[in-house]
Amino acid sequence: MFRAFAAEYAKLAQGIERSAQASFYLPSSLQSNEPASSGRKASSIVTIERTIDLNQGMTIAAGAMVIQGPQDRRYVNSVAVEWIPFDVSPSRDVLFEAVAYGYVYNLDHFGDPEGNLTGGVFNPDLAVQNGIDPKISIFNRSQSRAGIEATITPSSITSYISDSGAGDRFFASDVGLYLRIANATNPENVGKVFRIAGFEDPKQESPPLSGLFPRRLIIDDSPARIRLLSAQADDGGAFTNETVAANEESLDDVTLTPAVPVAGDAYYFGSSSPFTSVVVDISQLAEGALLTVEWEYWDGAGYVSIPVLSDSTRVGDVTFAKSGSVDFGDLVAVGWVADAINGVSALHVRARVTGVPALTQTPLGRQVYTLNPDSLIGETGSVSWAMMDFKDLGVELRKVPAFAGGKDDLIRLLGDERGVTQQAQESDEAFRRRASRLESVVSPNAIRNALNRALEPLGFRGEAFDVQSDIDGETFFEGFFADVDFADYYEPGDLFPESKFKLPLSLRETYGFFFLRVPLLGGGDFGAFADDGPSHYIEAEQIYISGFADAGFADGFPVLGNAVYSEIYDTINRIKMDGVGFTFIFDEAMNASGCP
Repeated sequence: MFRAFAAEYAKLAQGIERSAQASFYLPSSLQSNEPASSGRKASSIVTIERTIDLNQGMTIAAGAMVIQGPQDRRYVNSVAVEWIPFDVSPSRDVLFEAVAYGYVYNLDHFGDPEGNLTGGVFNPDLAVQNGIDPKISIFNRSQSRAGIEATITPSSITSYISDSGAGDRFFASDVGLYLRIANATNPENVGKVFRIAGFEDPKQESPPLSGLFPRRLIIDDSPARIRLLSAQADDGGAFTNETVAANEESLDDVTLTPAVPVAGDAYYFGSSSPFTSVVVDISQLAEGALLTVEWEYWDGAGYVSIPVLSDSTRVGDVTFAKSGSVDFGDLVAVGWVADAINGVSALHVRARVTGVPALTQTPLGRQVYTLNPDSLIGETGSVSWAMMDFKDLGVELRKVPAFAGGKDDLIRLLGDERGVTQQAQESDEAFRRRASRLESVVSPNAIRNALNRALEPLGFRGEAFDVQSDIDGETFFEGFFADVDFADYYEPGDLFPESKFKLPLSLRETYGFFFLRVPLLGGGDFGAFADDGPSHYIEAEQIYISGFADAGFADGFPVLGNAVYSEIYDTINRIKMDGVGFTFIFDEAMNASGCP
């Protein structure tokens, strides 16, 4: 127990150190972890496996399957996963990513000595059953929901299953899950399982005046991908059984034609149930000319041409010149029956070579499969259904390496502080270099230009200068040091410092501080003279002339002037970047200068 606690605290300390070092743009000499970086999602290559109903195909769309970890951390599959019926490989290695960026989704501190959350091996001495650690599991999105009185609306374009409308039964979050027909009037519908491809809520009362507002799910009842029961190469009457090769994904192991094809050579594609298409994945494309084929089916007496055909593998007069599908339509309606080829009985179609091919390269396939129709039959208000999650369909976690690699988006937060943004194609390292090397203050001209852009509409100008001198070379600030009246300000008998700019600044401030000399701006919304202008000093008479309300401070701030001052402050404060600071000097002399 002591070693376990020590290990956990060691990992916690590492996490704290990593987070602290990731709070800075650049690494220090003691850096052992990466400095600030853009956000990343924790990820893991998870082994999942189907365990039941392997005779049915299944697709997990990207983002549809959710793994739930400690404290409700969640991870989704980033790529689609597919099994075809009778798939030779029930296992899949799938990339799962956290639903958001951040360190909090890393689970490496939960991993075993091999770095796994579950190793997929049953050990009665561990709190693990069938290889599934309680700390990690498939999230039950379906919530085991079921219902009755649903309606099936089939279509060649979009098929629907609608709930009864008595309460909400279907939801947008159901998209990607599966629905099983538990009971129905038509026995051909019973037991079928369909993937949910979409959700609609028409918000229409049906039937009228019933108080029912059915929701509906779009059902993927397109032809299902099925492994071949029979794949037979016919080279002049000599048959080769290539069923195993056609059902797996090795390159160049499906000989769609002999090495030297002649008229009469053929390739047979067979399934245990009717199909509408053959999909051919070609790894070596046919090249040359005149590889024309006749697609045929067995009608019980002989092979006859297929009446309806669309062949996307064909380029010009060359068949199998690219990967694609060959679509036949409904062959059952024209008398298609099974026959035995090379000892395998199946519903076969064949591609028989016609003419005299002139190929420079013969076609070879990677994989071939059929598309078998699996449509629903319409019925109203008589369907019982059950929502199926992936664990309901027999998907289990076999090996889950601990999720790692998640990072907070600290580099963006640092950039926000300086008003800089990482560009779309800019690497973290490049952005760190750019953002960390900003000048303390932008050019003096930029400050002056921003100042005078705000004053110009009022016919005035201002001055910007640092603690050394203004544009005329007049020295405003000599510095504040121990050997220059350091401790005797305002002592009895002392004169007020001659320079109104003599301020107590630190050494750092003297290099980063600057001044904005601005005119006295009026312009208010009430008061005796409406703040029409600033005070004026008549030297000959040695008197001030001013608005009554201004002089008496009766109307507060001059509204227009204060708005301009605020605009200047906000603009300069934004563009000065990380300079120490600045201050306003309100100088009546600037009122006479006017806008240059």
